[in-house]
Amino acid sequence: MSHPCAIANCQRSSRALCHCCQQNICRDHLIEHDDLLNGRLNPIADEINQLNDRLNHINLKDVLADTHEQLENWRRESYRAIDEFIN
Repeated sequence: MSHPCAIANCQRSSRALCHCCQQNICRDHLIEHDDLLNGRLNPIADEINQLNDRLNHINLKDVLADTHEQLENWRRESYRAIDEFIN
């Protein structure tokens, strides 16, 4: 048995079930629904791709060297503060 289209005021029978929102919709509204969802998903996909590009271009040796330098500076500063407190 066919379900009615979930879009308000549409009298057509549904032809598809949207796996995203679980609504039964007719073919015409499926196209509109698909366009709407793609309009929302494409910018997210673009951001994911940009993030992936950034992650692929990270030089791990540089990151580790910078982190090691920061840690070494913190260690020296901590020892200096301890020495000042003790003396």
